[in-house]
Amino acid sequence: MHAEVLKILQTGLPKRVEMLSNALRDFYNTPPLKAQDFKVV
Repeated sequence: MHAEVLKILQTGLPKRVEMLSNALRDFYNTPPLKAQDFKVV
């Protein structure tokens, strides 16, 4: 799962998913996700 998240963060989301993600982030006032947000401990 961790590798898939990193892959998506590197390659980008599909356009429609990105549009939904941006709308939700704008609504909830949250920053974009970064690889550092998904550190495995």
